[in-house]
Amino acid sequence: MVLALGAQYDLTSNAMAYATVSRGFKGGQIAVPTNASPYVVLPEIPTSYEAGVKATLFGGWVADASLFYMKIDNFQAQQCTVDSNAIISCDQTNINGVKTRGAEINFFGNITHNLSLNTGFIYAKATYPGGFLGTDGTDIGGSQLAYSPRYKFTMSGQYDIPLGERFGGFVSVDTVWKSRIRYEANSLTETTFRPHWMVGGRIGVKTADDRYTVAVFVRNAFNVHEPSLMQSDFPFDGSANIGAIYGPQSYRNVGISLDAKF
Repeated sequence: MVLALGAQYDLTSNAMAYATVSRGFKGGQIAVPTNASPYVVLPEIPTSYEAGVKATLFGGWVADASLFYMKIDNFQAQQCTVDSNAIISCDQTNINGVKTRGAEINFFGNITHNLSLNTGFIYAKATYPGGFLGTDGTDIGGSQLAYSPRYKFTMSGQYDIPLGERFGGFVSVDTVWKSRIRYEANSLTETTFRPHWMVGGRIGVKTADDRYTVAVFVRNAFNVHEPSLMQSDFPFDGSANIGAIYGPQSYRNVGISLDAKF
């Protein structure tokens, strides 16, 4: 559930400024941990402020820039532990006073009649509250939240190739760059993943009305093994005590897609 209040002002015929305030609600739940008594996870209540400008430039390009700030009461986080049998257990918990603030810039439009480009950059400083103790007992207050990269850059583009009156070809590329990501609420560098690019693309044919499309695609073209989860404290010696879980997005995927719109 979200309650929002906003205002906008037309600066010129091609530009406008806006500001919004919103308050959300994510319901609580009863958590049932392994070998422990059930407990209540409190509702999460974020309050968000955003202000920015949107403009049309160069006869058709669209640009927007914004600043944002959010404070979250009783942020619902997940913290995992490992037992002596190397079994991972993940439980929900509340962290009160998590903050996110930053800026976002987006720019998209047609470079030529056949070539489109969409690009954006996000700076998001999402931090634990002051004095927060991590799972290793260290003070990580003010440091970046787990699973939240501080910097993120996205870019995608598509080039359309006319193939007569009924069909058209296309080549598209999409890429995402993320700064270093931490996977645990502690000070360990071993359970972080390096800054990296994720690149994908498609090449295919579509009907002139965009109703039917057939394409060959690749996801994670450079086979970057970004994990879904990293976990420390496995009951083994040396570097083997760091574990990771990988999903389909962690490996190169190549395939054929058939799409239809009705």
